[in-house]
Amino acid sequence: MSVICAFAGIFLIATHGRLNSLAISFPALFWGLISAVCFTIYCLYPQKLYNSYGLVNVIGWASLFASIILLLVTRTFTFPHMNIQILTASLAVAIVGSLIPFTIYGIGISILGSVKASLFVTVEPVTSALLTWLVLGTKFSGMDLAGFLLILGSIQMVAIQTFRNEKAIIQAEQTRLP
Repeated sequence: MSVICAFAGIFLIATHGRLNSLAISFPALFWGLISAVCFTIYCLYPQKLYNSYGLVNVIGWASLFASIILLLVTRTFTFPHMNIQILTASLAVAIVGSLIPFTIYGIGISILGSVKASLFVTVEPVTSALLTWLVLGTKFSGMDLAGFLLILGSIQMVAIQTFRNEKAIIQAEQTRLP
């Protein structure tokens, strides 16, 4: 039910409830769908690697290889204006903006599981929208707000069900104790 609510919320935000039109641009839809596919692969595929080699090892080596490939493709090391301040800032963004969040998210996946973790991540578009409202003064329609509420509600459904399941497990264990 929570997955359906999350999808319904995203649908309302993207279409404002109209099946024949989008409330977002086509490039936004295209890149959003590409991002969703990549995110799904990111959540589900590396579980065997995490179990075999450890989360930090997999993310660390993947980040290192991706950085080397990106460096070779973009050839940013040949830019004449590169200095130690730019390199330091880039390293800070890579570590604080990518490595640490991806590692923490990977730990969350191992604790919660892929489905629950991906539901919690659906709050990111709501957070982004809130920030655009606060910082840029963007206006939102009633459909947008309904979509936000559905997304946040889906997360609450998962949290409530998890709490109930844990409570039932604790009660079952207590009744087995002599």
